[in-house]
Amino acid sequence: MLSHLLITSPQDFEVSGSGLNKMTRSICRFLQVASILCSKLLIAIFLLLCIKGYAATNMPLRVQLHWSHQAQFAGYYIAESHIARQTGTNTIELLEGGPGVDPLAKLIRGEADVAIAWFTEAIEARRKGAHVLNVAQVFRRPGIALAFNKAAGVQKASDLVGRSVGVWNVGDEISVRLWLQRSSIAKSSVQLIQQAANAKDLISGKVPCATVMMYNEYWNLIEAGLNPNDIFMVKLGDEGLGMLEDGIYVNESSLDNAVFRRKLTRFVSAVASGWREARERPNEAIALTMTKSSGLDRVHQRRMLNSIFNLIPVDKNFGVLDPEEFERSVNIFAEHAPDPAGIRRAAKGAWTHRICYDAGLGGDKSLTR
Repeated sequence: MLSHLLITSPQDFEVSGSGLNKMTRSICRFLQVASILCSKLLIAIFLLLCIKGYAATNMPLRVQLHWSHQAQFAGYYIAESHIARQTGTNTIELLEGGPGVDPLAKLIRGEADVAIAWFTEAIEARRKGAHVLNVAQVFRRPGIALAFNKAAGVQKASDLVGRSVGVWNVGDEISVRLWLQRSSIAKSSVQLIQQAANAKDLISGKVPCATVMMYNEYWNLIEAGLNPNDIFMVKLGDEGLGMLEDGIYVNESSLDNAVFRRKLTRFVSAVASGWREARERPNEAIALTMTKSSGLDRVHQRRMLNSIFNLIPVDKNFGVLDPEEFERSVNIFAEHAPDPAGIRRAAKGAWTHRICYDAGLGGDKSLTR
C-alpha cells in the first residue's frame, strides 16, 4: 500500500472543497514530497547503474604476460594496437612478467583478468583448488629445452648428480623434475635453483645446465659466443615430455559476465589477427615490439620471432585447443607426477572452445560450456 502511495502522482491527491482540513492538506504535501523524492531516487539509481555499466565496459582488460616484453608476445602487441585504434581508448593493458612473476597467481588474486600461462601451471593451480580455465591455446608445439654446457663436464642426466640446474620457476621446473624422474635421477640429488634471465647463469658458468626456450635463451647462448657444438641440447618435446605452453587463461567464473565475455572474445579475435599480421609483416611486428622496452636487441628479437612462428599454427583454427594434444599433456604430467589421480581430476573441465567459437576461429560448438 505504501509503495503504491509513493509512486502515485501528486495530482491524484488534489482535493476541492472547503471540507479539506489541515491534517489532510499536510498528508497531501507529505505524499507530494515523498513522491518527488522517490522519483529522484529512482533516477539516481538508474544513472548509477548506467555509470557502473559504462565503467565495466570501458575498464581495460588486464592481460598478464608470461615473461618480460619481447617478440614472444608480438601478436599481443599488434592486437593491443588494433583494439586501441578501433575503440579510441586503451582497452587492453599488457602487464609485463619475468622471473618470479606467476601469471596464474595474479589471475587468481584478481590482479589480472587474463593470464598467458603454461598447461603445467594451470593444472597445478586447479589441483590446489583454483578454477582457472583455458579459453585459447596459442602455442601448438613446445619450445622448452635443457641446455648443458659441455665445458662444465655435463651432457647427460647422470652428470647432474650433485650439481645444479637453473630454472625460472614459471612451470619449467615441473618439466625438469619429470625429465629427471624418467631418467631415474633422484630428485634430492639435483638442486633446482632460480636462474637469471637470458641464460646469464649458464653463460657465466654459475650453473652447468639450465632450462632454455629455443626461441629465446638458445639464441642468447649463440650470441654470447658459444658454438652449437659446445652445447648439448635436450628438447623436451622430442623426449616425449613437451607439454602445452603459452595458452590464454581466465577465472572460470568471469565467463558468467556478458560484458567480460565480449571483451575477451574481441581480445582473442584480435590476437589471432595480430599473429597473422606478424607473420605477414615481421618487420612491423619487430618495430612495435621494440617500443615496449629500451633494452631489446633488434637482431635477437627477429630471431626470436622467426622461431616463434614454428610453434604457432598457420591454419584457420588459431587458438582452438586440440583435445588430443591436451590429453597427451595430461598423460605426460600424470604418468610422472606424484599425484596422478589429482592431475587427472584437475584436467577435467580445464578448457573450453566457447570464446574461440564466438570469435569465429573455429572449435566444436558442443565443447563451448
